[in-house]
Amino acid sequence: MAPIFRLYSELLKEHLFTVDENEMETLAGAPENIWKYEGVAFYVNPTDTGGLLPVYRLYNAKIKNHLLTTDANEKDWLSAKPGWVFEGVAYYVDAAGD
Repeated sequence: MAPIFRLYSELLKEHLFTVDENEMETLAGAPENIWKYEGVAFYVNPTDTGGLLPVYRLYNAKIKNHLLTTDANEKDWLSAKPGWVFEGVAYYVDAAGD
C-alpha cells in the first residue's frame, strides 16, 4: 500500500491527490506557495495486484483542473475532447463492495 498525498490550492480552489512523493514535494515546496500539503488522505495500491480498478488521471490546463476516475469510458471520452490530457493510471483501488 502507498500513501495518497493531498494538497490544496487556494488560488485554484482545487485539491490534488497524488501517489507520487516527488510531485507532492515539488508542488508543496514551490516558491510560489500555490499548493499547501495537507497530509496523507488514504492508502492505495500503486500497482495492479490483480482484480483492482485503475484510477485514471486527466488534466485540463484551460480550467486548471485534475480529474480522477475509474470509468474507462469517461477517460476515453474526455481524452478525445480539446483541452483534456490523459496523464495515465494514478493508482489502483478495490472495486466497490469488495
